[in-house]
Amino acid sequence: MFANRKAKMGSGAQPNTGAASGRSGSAPGGWQALQRTVGNQAVLQMIGGDGRPARRKNLKDTSSTREERLAKTVEAAKKKRKNEKDDALAVRRGKYTLGMHGYKKSEQKRLSNAYGISVTGSTHESEHTIGFEPLNQTSGNKRGENATARSLENRAPAYQEVKELHRDHIGTGTHGSRDASGFNSEEYRNSQRSLLEAGDVSSAVQLNQLGYAFDPNKSALTATEEGKAATDSYDTMVANMNSVAYAQDDDEVSVGVDAKQKAEMYLARRAAITGKFPTIEEENAARIKFGLDPIADS
Repeated sequence: MFANRKAKMGSGAQPNTGAASGRSGSAPGGWQALQRTVGNQAVLQMIGGDGRPARRKNLKDTSSTREERLAKTVEAAKKKRKNEKDDALAVRRGKYTLGMHGYKKSEQKRLSNAYGISVTGSTHESEHTIGFEPLNQTSGNKRGENATARSLENRAPAYQEVKELHRDHIGTGTHGSRDASGFNSEEYRNSQRSLLEAGDVSSAVQLNQLGYAFDPNKSALTATEEGKAATDSYDTMVANMNSVAYAQDDDEVSVGVDAKQKAEMYLARRAAITGKFPTIEEENAARIKFGLDPIADS
C-alpha cells in the first residue's frame, strides 16, 4: 500500500496509487512508481526523439462557400439534436446508467437535488476517467461519427468534475508539454490504453486522478459544494463500475473491475484531494466499503 503514509504532496512527495493493494504483493514507490511503470516507454521515446509527432490542429476549411459552410453547420446541429434525443431515450431504457458518460444529464439532476446547487454544463463537465481516445484507439471510428463510436463513449466511466479543474487536466484537449504529473496528453492516453490492455482499469483511473492531485486549484474540490458534488459523482461512478469496454479493431473487449480495484480508485480520489497518503484506518474503511477484509497494521 502506501510506503510512506506521512508524506505529503506539494513538497515533492507524491501519493501512491496502489491504493488498496495492501500487503498483497504490489510494488511500493507511490505515484512516481506508477509513472515509471506506465509512462517510461512513451517518455523515453520522446526524450530519444523517437516519439510520434505532435498532433496538428485541423485547419479551418476555406475552400467552401459561405452557403456550404452554413449548410454544414445546420446539418451538424440537427445531428447533435438527434444524438441527444437518442441518448435520452437510451437512458430511459436503462442502456446508460449511473457512472456512465451517457447518464450525465440525469447525474447532473441528481447532484443538483442532493447538494441544493445548480449542476450544469456551466459548473461541471463530464470527466472520462478513461478517455475516449484510449478506448477507441484502434477502431478507425471518429468520435461521435456513428452509433458504435457514440455507444462506446456513452458507456464509458465518467463523473461530473468541477469545470475549471476539468479544463486544466492533461486529458482535456491535446497538450504537447508535460504537466506536473509528468505526462503530456499523448503519453497520458497511450499509458491509459496500455493499462487497459493489461486489464488494469484501476491504475488507468488512478492515472486520471494523478492529474488533479497536482492541480494548484484543487482546493476547489473540498472548499465548495461544487467540489463535494464532484467527489460524490466520482464515488458513484466507482461504485457502479463493474466493467470497462474498449475497441480492439472491429471488436470490443470488456475488462472486469473487482472490489479491490474499486477500493483503490476510491482511495485515489482522497489522495488527490488531500495530498496525503491514506492512513491504515482509511484504507481499511475503503476495503470494508467494497466488501473486502481489512488488513492488519504491521
